[in-house]
Amino acid sequence: MAREATDVADLLDALAPAQMSLQTELRTIADDDWFRPTPARRWAVRDQIAHLADIDEVVKYCDARTASGSPALPHPAEVKLSMRRTGIRRP
Repeated sequence: MAREATDVADLLDALAPAQMSLQTELRTIADDDWFRPTPARRWAVRDQIAHLADIDEVVKYCDARTASGSPALPHPAEVKLSMRRTGIRRP
């Protein structure tokens, strides 16, 4: 299990320069450009960036779980219980 946490930590370290570079580029995007289409059908630039940000958060979450000795991803019952506690409803 410790090896898995190390792998994720290494991945986060390797992605940091790319994230910084992307953030620099994003600061130059004009407001209208956020709504431009991308090669991904029905996705605008803002959708692609939101997707990248979400994936980064999932990786950090999994890293924190494995560092604490938990499985990288929670059991579905754990997710369901957490959703009930916070009042989140399924779409």
